Amino acid sequence: MSGTVVKLLMAGCVESSAAIGQALIDYGRPIRLHRVDTQRDLVRALESGDWQLVFSDLELSDFTAFDLVRLLDEKNLAVPLVVIKG
Repeated sequence: MSGTVVKLLMAGCVESSAAIGQALIDYGRPIRLHRVDTQRDLVRALESGDWQLVFSDLELSDFTAFDLVRLLDEKNLAVPLVVIKG
């Protein structure tokens, strides 16, 4: 693998994160996947990272993908968001 690291933020459970990480292994570029599962950790990650793509389960323990959309808007972050349900 070569090239720049793709920085992905995953708001979701361990199983979803593992499945997405596994699916992206063959992407051809190194991937840095950071998982959060609480709103507090999500806010910290959004403030500290320069994310290129965000994946989110539809519902988590204390926030939803809709809350994440509002946070991205409030912080003026133009990052693609992929919502997953499963």
